[in-house]
Amino acid sequence: MSNSPPINRSEASLSPSASQSHPDDIPLEALVSHLLASKRSLSSISTVWRANEIVTSARLSLEESVKLSARTGFLRSGIAEQAKLLRKVRAGIEDVYKEGQRDFKVCKLHIKHDLSLIDNTGSNSNTRWSKFTARVDNACAAVYHG
Repeated sequence: MSNSPPINRSEASLSPSASQSHPDDIPLEALVSHLLASKRSLSSISTVWRANEIVTSARLSLEESVKLSARTGFLRSGIAEQAKLLRKVRAGIEDVYKEGQRDFKVCKLHIKHDLSLIDNTGSNSNTRWSKFTARVDNACAAVYHG
């Protein structure tokens, strides 16, 4: 061991005689190779960061898509229920309309029948007229009160 102060690398690179005698020297080709590998590594880091941003954005988009799909499914089932209810209401209205048409036809037939009776028996009879109006009232009451 010598008592001389240790030589740091910057001093070793300035002095050619010191660099040749130092056993830890790395050949220039190895340094260039390491520098190029470092540069490639740094450029690949930026690529990895960009890939991470793309993946994060895709994940967020997928989450939003799942939320929208759930909302759409909920709305679709609600609309289907409303449409089913409206079809039932429509069918009920059509049934009431048809029943009303039948009742009015029956009432009309009763009125025609009664008018024919009045014409055949004479329209001056008060009792027959009373019976006729009573039958018309009964027929119309049946229509409105079921």
